[in-house]
Amino acid sequence: MDLAGILDGDNVLVDRSLSPSSGDIVLAVLAGGEHTIKRLTVRNGVPELHPESSNPENKPLVAEGGELSLWGVVSAVVRRMR
Repeated sequence: MDLAGILDGDNVLVDRSLSPSSGDIVLAVLAGGEHTIKRLTVRNGVPELHPESSNPENKPLVAEGGELSLWGVVSAVVRRMR
């Protein structure tokens, strides 16, 4: 998510009280318990998670059949300077 300003080692504040909307950066839990942070897009009622990364290996994820749970909305990023 480096292109969205979230760098490796950053801490994110996730607000679970917000309902995720298309365009939000969200923390999602994938089938198997893996967590990921991506930009949410909803198309025809189907959530898609899009990376904003300079790494071309990161691909969008399309949720089909309940493969993911939207855990919360990223509302802040905290970065150590030293």
